[in-house]
Amino acid sequence: MTSRSSYDLGKGVILAQEQHDLSVAQLAQRLGTSRMQIYRYREARDLKFSKVCLLADTFGMSLENFLELCRR
Repeated sequence: MTSRSSYDLGKGVILAQEQHDLSVAQLAQRLGTSRMQIYRYREARDLKFSKVCLLADTFGMSLENFLELCRR
């Protein structure tokens, strides 16, 4: 049985970046990662829970608010 998520985490990353006026380079610096990794996050349909929590925290959002951005 295949489970389909009703969340698009990459979409949430893009929307949160736009809301907080953060470039890919700025987000990468805040997360201590590469710009290429940020592009991977932006394309991701799913991510590890720890990454989702880290992203929400980096954007200064609650987990619930970040996930609301990710709803399809």
